[in-house]
Amino acid sequence: MCDLSDEGKCEDLMRCSSMLSVASRGPEVDPASPAAGLEVRSFWYGFPHILRRVGSGSRVPHLLSGVLERGDDGFGGSGDQMLGRGDPLDPNHLLVTSSCFRPSIVAVIRLAFACYTLTTLVFSLAWGAVVTHDNAQFFSFFTNLTLSGLCGYFWAAGLHTAVYARRGEKGYPLQRWPTPWRFLHLALLSTITVFPLLVSIVFWTVIADATTFDSRFNGWRAISVHLLNSVFALFEIFLTNTPPAAWLLLPFGILLLVGYVGIVYITAATQGFYAYPFMKPNGHPVQLALHILAVGLADTWSRALAAAPPTRARSRACPRRGHDGMDRPLAPTRWPAAQRS
Repeated sequence: MCDLSDEGKCEDLMRCSSMLSVASRGPEVDPASPAAGLEVRSFWYGFPHILRRVGSGSRVPHLLSGVLERGDDGFGGSGDQMLGRGDPLDPNHLLVTSSCFRPSIVAVIRLAFACYTLTTLVFSLAWGAVVTHDNAQFFSFFTNLTLSGLCGYFWAAGLHTAVYARRGEKGYPLQRWPTPWRFLHLALLSTITVFPLLVSIVFWTVIADATTFDSRFNGWRAISVHLLNSVFALFEIFLTNTPPAAWLLLPFGILLLVGYVGIVYITAATQGFYAYPFMKPNGHPVQLALHILAVGLADTWSRALAAAPPTRARSRACPRRGHDGMDRPLAPTRWPAAQRS
């Protein structure tokens, strides 16, 4: 065996790689069984760490390590899964499970988030219709569009998870839906783990001012749509088994952002206001370009956070639960002294 302790190096990298390849196969497993997919996923999550240690003094490409650690599509596949073309989709049920909670609890949490975001949207629309009379401007704001996406995702994901738990964890409807519907669900997932973080960053660093908490409604709304939105997104990123946001869908997110920039200026031309003051040219095109570039960089940072493999954070948050949220025993070294003896 290759000794990698104390950051040591293996004398023969090729021999080590060969041995790791053989060891990773382990006992024969039926390819059709869920265990086979879990073994492959486990290997691809662990192999980059070995690469980094073996190549600590050499120039092992970090990009290779990152690609191996993420997997091509987050499901451990070639990219077809993230495009909704896998058959079956999500064979390991990552979209409806958590390392921290049982599927039934995940369903309850997701549906609770869905109810809260729906309540926030409905109450905000009612407030705009009765009090401020600015309902026509509601969907001109990226914040409200993002919250609508969160609401739709949590209703869909919560119901799928509830069905999965109800059926004894044997599958869920999305796996049998047509490919276009699968893709739309996964594309929506790639936005709700990125755009809420972007909204929070931009609001609290650029837009928030003394009027943010000048009334109970404004304070509640600021917390609901500019803070809790990111809490909901971080729950999906770190406390469920949902695959990391795939860079494969980056063009989809960029297309949505570019389309929204167009909406800002269409709204300015038709309704006479800018949804976000920093998008107003004011005769300073360079400054406007820098603002748009800063938003783009914030989006990239948010996507990088959502795409970073959260496996270690998940395992630390829930060290006593397995892939499906079931309890597992502590390691013998962590038993009480009386039990160890």
